[in-house]
Amino acid sequence: MNGMLHAHSKKKYKGIWLLLCCVLFVICSILVYADAGNFYVDGVGTGQNETDELTSCGSINGTSFLEDVPYYVGLGEYKNLDVALMNNGSKLNDSVINVQATFNMTSWYNMTYSNTTGDWRIYVTSNEDETSDIFVRMTSSTYNCINSTYTIKFRQPYWVTVKLFTSNKTSQQTPHAYVNDFNYVYFEKHNGSGSLYKVPNQADMSNTMRNIYSFVPGIEGLYKRTVDKTIVHWADYQDGYAIVKLYDLGAYNIYVMSHSVSGLDWDYEFFKPQQADIKVDTKIEKQINITTRGNYTANIYISKFEADKIGYMMNLVYVIFVVIGVIIALGGIAMMPGMSKIVAPIAVAVVLWALKYVFGI
Repeated sequence: MNGMLHAHSKKKYKGIWLLLCCVLFVICSILVYADAGNFYVDGVGTGQNETDELTSCGSINGTSFLEDVPYYVGLGEYKNLDVALMNNGSKLNDSVINVQATFNMTSWYNMTYSNTTGDWRIYVTSNEDETSDIFVRMTSSTYNCINSTYTIKFRQPYWVTVKLFTSNKTSQQTPHAYVNDFNYVYFEKHNGSGSLYKVPNQADMSNTMRNIYSFVPGIEGLYKRTVDKTIVHWADYQDGYAIVKLYDLGAYNIYVMSHSVSGLDWDYEFFKPQQADIKVDTKIEKQINITTRGNYTANIYISKFEADKIGYMMNLVYVIFVVIGVIIALGGIAMMPGMSKIVAPIAVAVVLWALKYVFGI
């Protein structure tokens, strides 16, 4: 009898243990799925109220988002996600439109419309290191609904101070700092590419064609003004240094840009400053690999070629033509009686000047 009671008791405890494991599994699943991110009305901590999900859609098609996304947000920081709505070239307002955002497709929050900018805005923040997808939906009784998903990384930020110096591999002379030779420095996560320069992309070509043929009717429709949306981390280079704010660890390629954006300040934090003219950004041959968060100073020695590849090549072509011209002229002079002894040292001096000009010897 005692044996039967003991066996029954074991089955009872086994069932309770199994039930407890199931409950813990469900709770852990909920905790894993739950997102620690929050939405705010502003950047000082006024929480956005949850609202009902809106689903009504109209019949007019052709609507699209124009967005400004904070792809990285520091822990405890507030950054705004902005979207505007375009329909067949016209910017829409909030008269018949609602825009909502959600982290988990369950809790919905209205984005706030600005009459000044014509954008819908909401602030995001989180105190946990996580990568979150934010789902944004536009609903309207007039226009067909559209939606988009934006991936935002919440990370503990850190800063790298970049100082650039001249590098001379053929001499022991003291390197000199590049002070205001560049306008911007930007970091891009290394993707395995070994190229030392970036060829003009579609955005650069499109904007350049718009400028060159601005007098042609309809050129704006053929070559639309676009922005290179490669995610980078950039900073102004002034007085010999730039302070770049980073979020992820890992290997980064470093680029310098020797032109400034005219007009208003560049408002995109994670897109490199861009102008309309065609350009080639200069990639520095050195790569920085960061494995631990902290504030660092990177003293980087670069050659003239790294500092301005296109300018360097143009100067090289110029020097070649100058040297050829001088040699031809000296050859003609050397053919004159008694002039060969005078021409020889001049030719050597020209060659030495060319080497110094090109290589900085």
